[in-house]
Amino acid sequence: MQKAISTAIGGLLWLALSTAGFATTLTITSYNYSADSDGGGFQAYLNSNSTDLFEVYCVDYLNDADQSGAYTINIDTPNLSAPDDGLGDTRYGTTTTFSWNSIVAGALSSSGDEFGDAYDRYVMAGWLTTQYDSFAQNSTDADGIQSAIWTLLDVNGANFSSDGDTLYWLQQAINFMNSPGFNSFASDVEVYTDTTISGDTNLNYGTADNRYQTGYQEFISVIPEPADLVLVGCGLLFIGALRRGRRPKI
Repeated sequence: MQKAISTAIGGLLWLALSTAGFATTLTITSYNYSADSDGGGFQAYLNSNSTDLFEVYCVDYLNDADQSGAYTINIDTPNLSAPDDGLGDTRYGTTTTFSWNSIVAGALSSSGDEFGDAYDRYVMAGWLTTQYDSFAQNSTDADGIQSAIWTLLDVNGANFSSDGDTLYWLQQAINFMNSPGFNSFASDVEVYTDTTISGDTNLNYGTADNRYQTGYQEFISVIPEPADLVLVGCGLLFIGALRRGRRPKI
């Protein structure tokens, strides 16, 4: 048991240190969770770390994801203390207002104001991806989650569905945005944006926006901060110490 605990702590510390670095290449290896047929989750890895797979999720309806492709990317994390909310390299992070209606008119309201700016929308999209695990692929809830993400982050103001599941998950996202843990959760969200997108300086958001018409998918993932993982490791160490203290003397 003691050896197992030591191994677990070592693994967590290694993961914490490895995730602290910055990578430039995101490689997609497979499409392993389908939602709304074209969306969902993809297995991926950063740089040459092909054994360290994690899941990224599609946030952009217009552009396809290459299921065996490599993307040269920037990694951004929402951060309210940064001048651009920490999202300056993303598709939407350089704007503070969304001029397009991003919901079904009359269902939640007649404008998209309640979804906030890019910071709010990316964090809500990240939270929505964490809700997939409870549902089967292409179930009505999985499809509703994906449709809600696409609706939040669509430059053309498209409302992808007026069905009850989509509206339910949009409302859940709003509820989460208004919860005490919203901003702390933001630090675990990572947005993977192709450098072709972030390198485009046309910021006239709308149907002709170059950042949306690039042909490159944008991905999102929720990854605990290294500090969170170190705390978990310390917790395991504490548990191990307690177990050793309870051993009978021989």
